[in-house]
Amino acid sequence: MTLAGLYCGARLGDIARLTWRNADLSTGTLSFVAGKTGSRLSLPMAKPLADYLTELPAPDSPDAPIFPKLSAKSTGALSQGFRLVLADAGLATAPADHQSTGKGRAAAREVSELSFHSLRHSFVSILKMTGANEATAMALAGHATQAVSQNYTHMDDDVLRAAVDRLPDVTRGRK
Repeated sequence: MTLAGLYCGARLGDIARLTWRNADLSTGTLSFVAGKTGSRLSLPMAKPLADYLTELPAPDSPDAPIFPKLSAKSTGALSQGFRLVLADAGLATAPADHQSTGKGRAAAREVSELSFHSLRHSFVSILKMTGANEATAMALAGHATQAVSQNYTHMDDDVLRAAVDRLPDVTRGRK
């Protein structure tokens, strides 16, 4: 699921619901309806994801889930599980225990810096850092507006440095 999150930028629930019918390995395409927006997405698969799916055992039914051990779990349970993986890797703290803080639902919730959704941000950012234009990134991520797409874009310092280093030297020839 982590590879799918990174290489197609889909949301956790959408990836958990993928069946083999959604994955056309002959064309290298994932097609599904996004749960949040209801829009139909047909995404070309990055080679590492397609290679991984090709290596999985062939199911008896095209309606079998791609990730059978995870498909029946709630997105909350999957998110907590991913958080535990991050914690085990030393990348995040253990998931919250959901004990009452006494602040009620009106208080802003704490948002984790790293989560499965971070892979969606990484997908959009990597697309743009490797040269994809805004329209392409929006289409692949299923974003409806440039404002949303920009919110998902985080540029690496090396990419920013390389862009600045390509600026022309307008001082040449000055005395």
